[in-house]
Amino acid sequence: MSRWLGSALVGHRLRVELRPASVWLGRAGVIARRSEPSGRAIEVDTGTANRADAPELWRAAVDVFARALREARGRPGRVEIVLSDHFVRYLLIPWSEGLVGDNERLGFARLTFRDVYGHLADTWDLCLDEQPAGRAFFASAMDRSLVASLREVVARAGGTLAALSPALADRINRHRVALKAPEFCLAAAEPGRISLAFHSRAGWQAVRSRRIDGPLPDTLPTLLKQEAVVGPATGGGVLYLCADHLAEVPPFPVPGWRLVRLADSGFAARPASDLALAAGGGSTATSIQRL
Repeated sequence: MSRWLGSALVGHRLRVELRPASVWLGRAGVIARRSEPSGRAIEVDTGTANRADAPELWRAAVDVFARALREARGRPGRVEIVLSDHFVRYLLIPWSEGLVGDNERLGFARLTFRDVYGHLADTWDLCLDEQPAGRAFFASAMDRSLVASLREVVARAGGTLAALSPALADRINRHRVALKAPEFCLAAAEPGRISLAFHSRAGWQAVRSRRIDGPLPDTLPTLLKQEAVVGPATGGGVLYLCADHLAEVPPFPVPGWRLVRLADSGFAARPASDLALAAGGGSTATSIQRL
């Protein structure tokens, strides 16, 4: 463990990004100086880290995170964790006038997940976002055992789990100012997976998360074409692309879309996203701000 990371865990909010093959740790809400690293990525070395059928895909990453906290000096303070979209399932829940309170919204979202995924959904914790009346809202699900493991890891290190956020929601919130077009798709890519969130003048229209095996210039146009055919997603507009090392991806056309690249660097530039699972009691919490 580097000296910087050991000292950074003391007296600061710690931001953690958990992925199948890596764990990134840095100070939340702080932009580092040139002479100081903004964070540290730790490789997760397992034979099954990138396999979709691997049991508890997240386990190796959580173990690496736990070891990083044990090796650091001092207590981590408030910890904000962003979960890879490999570890999260998303649905867009339609508006219903009969859903009055948060508990009713949560219950309806849980039933919707069960309709799609069966009884496996009973083992997941959910978090919801807030949208204006009449508009669909995001719901995300993550393994309850993953949530419990992260709470335990942070507590054992003497820290407080302040937020647990899905990666797609975190990216939407970090790039909120840039998402100005009335009709757009946000494509949030990470190694091996891409999530697509479609927005129209009437609000969010669809959300998809798909595994990808090839480079973005080859896979993204095909995926967007498929979504336009089989789902309610719009077939064109502005395409906001958010991905690691995007500057290294050469320009490529996406038929029907105007591509706008969003830099996805400087992870510590803002706190964890507003669509977040509360660290306190209960299995879910709605967000305060809106996506």
